[in-house]
Amino acid sequence: MTLLQARVFLAIARSGSITKAGDQLNLTQSAVSQHLASLESELGLTLFHRSKSGVSLTDAGQTLLPFARELLQGEEQLQQAAAAIRGVQIGALTIGCFPSFMAAHMPRLIKGFKDLYPGIDIEFREGNYEEIAGWLLEGSIDVGFNVFAEAPLQFTPLMEEPLVAVIPHDHSLKELAEVPVDQLLNEPFIRDTGCERFLERLFPDPARQPPYQFGVRDTFAILAMVQSGLGITVLPKMSVPDGMPGIRTCELMPRLLRTIGLSSHSRRPLSPGASAFMQYIFRLHGK
Repeated sequence: MTLLQARVFLAIARSGSITKAGDQLNLTQSAVSQHLASLESELGLTLFHRSKSGVSLTDAGQTLLPFARELLQGEEQLQQAAAAIRGVQIGALTIGCFPSFMAAHMPRLIKGFKDLYPGIDIEFREGNYEEIAGWLLEGSIDVGFNVFAEAPLQFTPLMEEPLVAVIPHDHSLKELAEVPVDQLLNEPFIRDTGCERFLERLFPDPARQPPYQFGVRDTFAILAMVQSGLGITVLPKMSVPDGMPGIRTCELMPRLLRTIGLSSHSRRPLSPGASAFMQYIFRLHGK
């Protein structure tokens, strides 16, 4: 598999279309089809199912996909290592991040990093905790901000953040600076489906759960539902914009914290760009 064949293979898999893959790679549809046919002939395998609606990976294609990613990552790491030897910090970096951290912290962090390394191009992938871990495992991101990591991923804690109760501004609990967790058991509850690991810690007894009314992933949709009086919720503090009308936040009693850290793959070498970014983040947090 040549580098160009790997790029064609990944572009088709990502877009589900030979035409769209050609647009991404600045190749004609005919050229993309020829490169794909050549690759399938060399491997003796059919990599994609063809249909009128597009293409999709066969089992063989799904199996070979990570190897194509690793081939291109190796080429990128070689180019960045050569650039580092020449004393020029250039390259590409893909960072995974969850939405609340992205909005609250990434602009400041990336501004400082780009001031130091203007030649490193950065791409973000935004998702929930499990998606970020999955992207690290498959190699589609270099590093990821997350709240956990399991082997073979490694995790360096950076900060702790409290979760808070979010209630309508006219709710009966509005005068409390701290809300006992037991008092949430009788309130209509809007569940953030991205925070279920924390809700399990907050309500560990399956027999004592709040009356869940809705399960919603989008934070701003959850906040709008609280504003409308549809229920209360528990969210990380940084997920709630300061001064948002129609809602109030209260500390939980006992407190519930999430630990935010930076994770990477322990068995995959870091590119120079990813290594520089991790060192920059660790310096900022005294690691």
